[in-house]
Amino acid sequence: MAKEPSVVIVSPFFELFKRFARSSLEVKLRLLTKAGDPASLPNLDALLNSPLGDPPMAKGIPNSNPLAGYLLESHLKRNGYNARAVFNWADDAALEKALDIDPIALLFSTTFITDRNLLLASIRALRRRIGSLPLIIGGPYIYKQARALVSGFNRERAAALASFGVDDSQDLLFVSSQDPAFFDPIYVASPFGEYTLLDVLEVIRAGSSTSASLGELSNLVLHQSNDTWIQTPTREEPVDLDDDFTHWDMIDDLPPTIPIRTSVGCPYRCKFCDFYLLHEGVHTRSLESITDEIRLATQCGRPFVNFVDDNVFFNNQRATSLSEAIIEKELEIVWGGFFRVDRIGRSNVSSIHRSGCRFGICGIESADTGQLLRMNRKCSIGAMRRGIDLATNEGINVTLTFVVGFPGECRATLDRTAAFLNGLPQQNKGYSPFELYPFYLPPNSLSDDPAFRKRYALHGRCDAWSHQTMAFGEVVSEWAPYLYRQVDTTPYSYSTNDVLFGWSTRKRAEVFGARKEITKAFLESASDRSIQERFSRLHDLMVTSDRLSVAHRWQDVLGGREMQPGRARPALDDSRPTVRGAHGGEP
Repeated sequence: MAKEPSVVIVSPFFELFKRFARSSLEVKLRLLTKAGDPASLPNLDALLNSPLGDPPMAKGIPNSNPLAGYLLESHLKRNGYNARAVFNWADDAALEKALDIDPIALLFSTTFITDRNLLLASIRALRRRIGSLPLIIGGPYIYKQARALVSGFNRERAAALASFGVDDSQDLLFVSSQDPAFFDPIYVASPFGEYTLLDVLEVIRAGSSTSASLGELSNLVLHQSNDTWIQTPTREEPVDLDDDFTHWDMIDDLPPTIPIRTSVGCPYRCKFCDFYLLHEGVHTRSLESITDEIRLATQCGRPFVNFVDDNVFFNNQRATSLSEAIIEKELEIVWGGFFRVDRIGRSNVSSIHRSGCRFGICGIESADTGQLLRMNRKCSIGAMRRGIDLATNEGINVTLTFVVGFPGECRATLDRTAAFLNGLPQQNKGYSPFELYPFYLPPNSLSDDPAFRKRYALHGRCDAWSHQTMAFGEVVSEWAPYLYRQVDTTPYSYSTNDVLFGWSTRKRAEVFGARKEITKAFLESASDRSIQERFSRLHDLMVTSDRLSVAHRWQDVLGGREMQPGRARPALDDSRPTVRGAHGGEP
């Protein structure tokens, strides 16, 4: 019997690109332990109350693995290939181990690739390990770049963008005079790509991976010997979302939390986002298909599910029907996902909770009405506040994300966001931590439009922008910490489980507050003595063992100052003009 051909998939989470990336998608405002783990309350409890040894640390959901790797592993195995997915790419140890299966190709997912430089660094690192092995690259970043190739270089638009300090060609991948490292990979340019991938692998199995041999296939972008790029004809793939899901019984190493998508696409057009470029409208899976996949995961021993849709609750009816289907099938899971909290109401919050929902990641983005209008968020502050109150009252923890620095942002808008956070309920069963993300300006997002740029004097792109009131570097080093310091009650997010069993809501709030005071001390470059005073309060609140008669020093538990918030502040680029608005100025 012939041996199955093998394929390796590399699908890392964004945090594992940190050896390449110059900036983070999130402002780092979490305390870290000496080992570099988040100082969540369960982790602090383990460190403070374990008498000996190094207790295991909880990493939290930010280190969960992307769906793409598992979906591709399942898809390839169902179609006659041996496949192994690599998620941990902080170094190359896992990749080296995976290569033992003697693959005919390596697949690289661009789910968390945000710019050309990050892709280039990734390709170079892979080439050092895989040599001349065929490298197939696909995913959202490639599809968006291919759309730009089809539309062609718009000289009029490029000239308009140049007046705002943007060289439109610098953010394009498929252009001439590109770095030679980009030439060899085979680029799959499709909103899905699974079936195009099978076609490519068949050509490679036949003994070739040249542009000439691949040129007859659809949905590819290939480099030519004359330093040009060609895009092969576009073909809609026969993807059936109700069947082409991850078959978890075929996955070698199951994650603790199972990522599942219930739909693709998003009906909204927020101006800071470019996800709308990937899919026209929203494509949903049937409730039967979703519950079949969940049942398969639970039969494999995994009752924890993370719905990874752009927005699992894109309307109230979907929120209700999905929850009721899970209840009806008696699936007995614990789940969470990305959803709009304003889709939670009195009519469906009970069924959402009874279905097993215990956490959500909810984009609030701003609590200033003007900012929400500028972002095109199409939601109200009142509806979001009601949804948060209803969810946490039922015992659902909802992590609230905010975009800091979108055009129009100033001290007053940030103060309104802080007032919103300070006004959230703190005595409900669940709680609502928050996270802060600097505005990131993707090419071809609605905020990249020249008319919008002109209105706000918005210069630059990606993580190198400035507008009337602030610049990217100032958001990271000044404005996001400013907002953080104004919030007195709501905790910053550490993980989906940041409390200890049996704690009262009062003690939970006290410990959250004590940890936050330590973070503020680091942000303010306080003395060691001041940090110790604040740490001692946290210590007294958390230590439960009578044997620990001597209080820990903060240095015994927490990492040094160089690891903590406020230490590493990016230098501001003075070459980018920043004009202060009337409400701007230093925080």
